[in-house]
Amino acid sequence: MTHAIHPAGYWLFIAIQDVPDPNKPETWTFQLQCTWRKPDDPAGEVRSNGFLEKGDDEFITDLDIYKARAETFGEPFKSAVLWMPEGTKLYSNRLSYWVPRPWDTKNGRIAMLGDAAHPMTFQRGQGLNHGIADASVLTQLLAAVKAGKKTQEGAVKEYMDEMVERAGEEVRISMENTDMLHDWKRMSQSAIMQRGGDPNEKKTKKEEEKAEPNKVDGSVGDKTVNP
Repeated sequence: MTHAIHPAGYWLFIAIQDVPDPNKPETWTFQLQCTWRKPDDPAGEVRSNGFLEKGDDEFITDLDIYKARAETFGEPFKSAVLWMPEGTKLYSNRLSYWVPRPWDTKNGRIAMLGDAAHPMTFQRGQGLNHGIADASVLTQLLAAVKAGKKTQEGAVKEYMDEMVERAGEEVRISMENTDMLHDWKRMSQSAIMQRGGDPNEKKTKKEEEKAEPNKVDGSVGDKTVNP
């Protein structure tokens, strides 16, 4: 899986979905995604190269237009799109989200989890994580109900309160991240673009001393320790 951003405001994504024969890449199935601001979004209405002009909806399902645009993509996205067989069907969808808020649980009989409670934009990849967290929290609370330690109404309300705060924060963060990934100027000023993110990058001596404040280079001199 890998993703990238394009100066014209596209977010690009590619992932392997199936590998029938590891030795024959031509048999593999890939998922390609490309997202951009809606044409009626003032922040993404007109670009100098025309990528996001009004009327761009035609790009959503037209393979020829998609391939023409891909000529400006970097690798492996460019080749992945250009190599798509003629007749490949493209599917479209509009990203949607909402911040969860408390609801009437009908005395503990209604609980919402996952996308039913907090659909979020997917660029940060946190939707599934929070769906799993929902199930984990609610399961533990319902186990307490079965053990006679909580009422069902109280357990579902406790789950709802926890989820609304936890997932609500992630919905907002994910939307901020999605917005930035479609704004080349903002993204180019981000820490990852300015300083890089290579985990193998050698630390400076100053950074090493900060990480290990008690480490001293060379021999240790005389010192007096009071008992």
